[in-house]
Amino acid sequence: MIIDAGKNTEKMRNTELHPKTDPDLPSTEDTNTPITFYTPVGTRNPILILEDEKTEQRLDIDKIQRVNKEEVATSTNKIITESTIIICVSNGHKLDTKLLGPDTSSAYIRCQIIGSAENILKQHDLKNPKTIILHSGTNDIEKRSVESICKDTHLLLSFIKSKHPHTRIILSSLLPRNDYLLEKAQKLNEQLIKISSEFTNTNLVKHDNLFRSTAILYDKKHLNSKGVKIFAKNLKGAYFGTTKKYQPTNKSSHQQPSTMLSISAWNIHGLKHKTLGDKLSNIDFIENVKDLDLIFLTETWSNEINSIPGFVTLSTITATRKSNSACRLSGRISLLFKKEFENAIFIEKQTKNFLWCRIDNTILNSTKDLFICGVYIPPERSSYFDEDIFHNLENDVVYFSKKGNVTLLGDFNARTSKLEDFVSKEGNTFINDITETSLEPKTRDNFDSCVNNH
Repeated sequence: MIIDAGKNTEKMRNTELHPKTDPDLPSTEDTNTPITFYTPVGTRNPILILEDEKTEQRLDIDKIQRVNKEEVATSTNKIITESTIIICVSNGHKLDTKLLGPDTSSAYIRCQIIGSAENILKQHDLKNPKTIILHSGTNDIEKRSVESICKDTHLLLSFIKSKHPHTRIILSSLLPRNDYLLEKAQKLNEQLIKISSEFTNTNLVKHDNLFRSTAILYDKKHLNSKGVKIFAKNLKGAYFGTTKKYQPTNKSSHQQPSTMLSISAWNIHGLKHKTLGDKLSNIDFIENVKDLDLIFLTETWSNEINSIPGFVTLSTITATRKSNSACRLSGRISLLFKKEFENAIFIEKQTKNFLWCRIDNTILNSTKDLFICGVYIPPERSSYFDEDIFHNLENDVVYFSKKGNVTLLGDFNARTSKLEDFVSKEGNTFINDITETSLEPKTRDNFDSCVNNH
């Protein structure tokens, strides 16, 4: 059959469209005017639902669309079948997850800030998470308060427990830093101890052995290869429950730990000398310190981490130059201690003028830890002297006094001329001078005739 579309079109063009009429209906005023009826056409307003339109069908469609979107989102999530999940900042990208355990499959998920960890986990479909290792917060403390980070950490642990109630969580404390945020990181670590104790099957791994020296960092916050090895060892120890606790190094089990420690401070005026060379290698120096347990060296003027046989070295933040044209570095404090105390001495805080360390009470036969501060205060007229330095030191003393006993030693650059350099008997009930010269005024011989405000 052949249809002539042209002819049909012409017929339609010439055909008049007349409305349908019904002559049986009553007429209006003009009885000659027929009532017009139009053929009803089904309609549906795509924007507004009319009153006489049913909404049940539309609601069902919306529900189906919402479910489909959730299914699509779930299907696009990355599936992780490994039993151990490591959620870590950039310090963990060098960890070899294959070496965590011989019979353990591990996956590494990078997470730069603690606040994004929950969303990152939602983008992954964890099929068999037996252990989740969480290490984050390094970047958070640069812009956020300790309180807000703790809140996000608590929310994250709650989220993990709600999704995987039988999964073990290993919460990793923050690592040391080589800048002013070290103290803030340590305060956060103290709070993490409390947070981890609030959740079942949750352990905290501390990295005290990384706080002994900044030699494990290649910049202010990232671990070098040596630091990564220690970091990995700590995580592995926490995973298998083999983290060693400090035990006093006694020759016999019944022997009590020593309560006597010999401690000294020495302004060394540079580790290297044109004539003497490396002072730590000098026979006379070694002979003088070999019987000491701890020694603080101030003004080392060097960024090198040097030590002597049988000792471990800890140092403060990097030494700096007085000016671009200066021929040497300035500042820096180092702490040397016997290797037998390696698991009992830890850095608590370090600044350009203070090096605070904590001595564990287990080697002191005491119920309290001992906090020792190696101090270097620049001369009063030095360009490095800060008027707030004594105020900062006082605040530190108050803070650490609440945690244990406190001792200060070092170079305070105090000049007192012939003023009394002893405790006056007046108002003192502890020092009883019963010598034959006790009633004579004390005199002091001092070649320095200057007195400063230190």
